[in-house]
Amino acid sequence: QLRVFFGALVVVLIAALPARAAPVDDLVAKYLPWVAAQTHYKVNYVRVHVVFATAVALKAIAHSPGYKGQGEAASGTIGTTVFLPSTFQIGKNDDDLVHELVHVLQNANGATFSCWQSMEAEAYSLQDRFVEEFGIGEKTDYLYLWMISHCPNPYGLP
Repeated sequence: QLRVFFGALVVVLIAALPARAAPVDDLVAKYLPWVAAQTHYKVNYVRVHVVFATAVALKAIAHSPGYKGQGEAASGTIGTTVFLPSTFQIGKNDDDLVHELVHVLQNANGATFSCWQSMEAEAYSLQDRFVEEFGIGEKTDYLYLWMISHCPNPYGLP
């Protein structure tokens, strides 16, 4: 059943791809080197694939075996494939793409983290820097950023 579900999911996701791939590929070509310049990650030979998906499909991806993250996602990354919501708007949501490109480079460079929150902290930090520099998107809520960027501790405190 699970294999059939993910097979159907792939068909749905691929069906959404051709309509808007080229403009997003241009953004990837523009922003991936920017992300690399802000980090120690190498960008050589990284090929990013962007797929547009519905909210239901993104939720399924967030629960898939290859996904590292908090379990719910407005967008996501597995390997070098970025999954963006079908509602993504160029010039408005570019910060979300940049966030996911951080994860692409983390994955492609074999970065390791003590927990997924540390991985997210780096992505949100660069996303906020992008918003400051390019003026596209919204900065992350400080309280949310603090909560999501701390690894769990034995006392259950954030």
